[in-house]
Amino acid sequence: MDWSLPKGKAKPSESDEEAAVREIEEEIGIRGELGRELPSTRYRDARGRDKVVRYWAVELPTGAEPFPGDGVTDVRWVPLAEATEQLSWDRDRAVVAGLAEAIR
Repeated sequence: MDWSLPKGKAKPSESDEEAAVREIEEEIGIRGELGRELPSTRYRDARGRDKVVRYWAVELPTGAEPFPGDGVTDVRWVPLAEATEQLSWDRDRAVVAGLAEAIR
């Protein structure tokens, strides 16, 4: 199973920030509030296209419970210290390290 951070594409009329809020809601059913921007990732996809993904720390409403939505088969909250062990990609681990640094 591939464990990765949520990501998506901005629609033509959206800013990256608007797309991030919308994608989170579509993927886990929760509308969060963006916080500090985290490290971006860059990679080449299976079709050889260069990709850049921006991430933000997100504040979720108190008591919000995620559920698998569009393109998601499972959602898990894990302690930050354990998150890097769960992730499939080193590029996602760098984002989590940025989050850990941001909340210190």
